[in-house]
Amino acid sequence: EEGIAFNFDGIQLSPNTLNAHRLIRWAGEAGVQDAMSERLFVAYFIEAADLTDKQVLTDLAVEAGLERDAVERLLDGDADSKEVQQEMHHYQQMGVRSVPTMIVGQKYAISGAQQAETIVEVITGIVQERKATATQA
Repeated sequence: EEGIAFNFDGIQLSPNTLNAHRLIRWAGEAGVQDAMSERLFVAYFIEAADLTDKQVLTDLAVEAGLERDAVERLLDGDADSKEVQQEMHHYQQMGVRSVPTMIVGQKYAISGAQQAETIVEVITGIVQERKATATQA
């Protein structure tokens, strides 16, 4: 629908995404989280890059705006691994099974690429529910 040339045939494995999620976390701290996320998605789904390869991840992080030396040092250690695993578990408990998934109000998950109207409908329903709950209290 959006003209994206996914390369599903080129994807050879489903990688452990812990290091990719660690990169997204660090990119958020550096203010380049959107660029990092987009670069990872393009690398995996279009370029069929191996996201288990630390060199590949480092190169992608540099392209997104992170410093090479810092990324190499962080990926060589286990910085933020436990925190990222806890976050991943938390969101899996909320029902997140795929990307994109939007979490609204730390309670509701909207999975998949949805039309704007669908998102507005869900958020409107949540607002109405909260207003009704507040009125009853």
